[in-house]
Amino acid sequence: MKFLTAILTSGNLPLLGRAIDSVKDVDDVVIIVNTLDEDYVKELYRSEISTVYPIVRTESNGLAGKGHQSVIDYFLSTDYTHLIKIDGDDFLLPNGHHKIVETIKRNPSVDVLSSLGDIFRVKVGDQWSIQYCDEMSFSDIVFGTGASVENEVFEWLHRWTSVGGNENFYWDRIVAYSRKGAENTKYSESLWVAEDLQMNCSLKLKAHKGELNYTQVLGRDIYVYDRLFSSVTKTILNNPIELCDKFFERFTEEEQDLLEEYFLPVIVLEDTLDKRNIIDIIKQKDMEFEL
Repeated sequence: MKFLTAILTSGNLPLLGRAIDSVKDVDDVVIIVNTLDEDYVKELYRSEISTVYPIVRTESNGLAGKGHQSVIDYFLSTDYTHLIKIDGDDFLLPNGHHKIVETIKRNPSVDVLSSLGDIFRVKVGDQWSIQYCDEMSFSDIVFGTGASVENEVFEWLHRWTSVGGNENFYWDRIVAYSRKGAENTKYSESLWVAEDLQMNCSLKLKAHKGELNYTQVLGRDIYVYDRLFSSVTKTILNNPIELCDKFFERFTEEEQDLLEEYFLPVIVLEDTLDKRNIIDIIKQKDMEFEL
């Protein structure tokens, strides 16, 4: 097996530095820059990062889906057998990369590997909160722990959470692909948010139909999904019903029913860090990269 680790970035050099630092001892790392911000591209190429890691700029339309797909397409243009994918505003915890690689080596039939127990950081008012994704409700993840939402959003929430049978169904984050998994991946390039969740559902449907192996790994010390710097919540609140319609246009009613009935295999890993350790690591990273 030959692993490529790709970090996708569209802006914010300190956050990218944090993501890179989390795989600093890993071979075969590439930076994929997908952005319309020419100043950021220049800043990135002037930085020390460009002297250490290969940087590949891909065509951008300003939406995240095209950026995600560009990582997949780049991987498929190489001779690597597996892709480990990290968003530039997130990062892996110590041993996170090793756990992903070893899980795949022990389970070579896996085409798509997702992390079910991610650490999730959200902003609540002026404070930030750390939670495990699989212990949070849908509304907490999207809008922040304890946050209130407008009435117009409830219809959208109801439709969204009806797929998968429970509110936590979506919140696994794909961290690795085989070539077969990548070949079956096609992100929406027009959905302005939740493109990753839509893609997860598409791949889960393919798994349900026996077209690939989609496996979840429950490890609470692998991936930090950092929403502290995200504008997703505001984007969702602006057009909740339109967003929901756009999200579901990819799936028939029959496929939505299949998703609700289907449960994925889960591999449980032993955690080496508890939440207090992880919070300390995040605080240390904030200070180190002046976030």
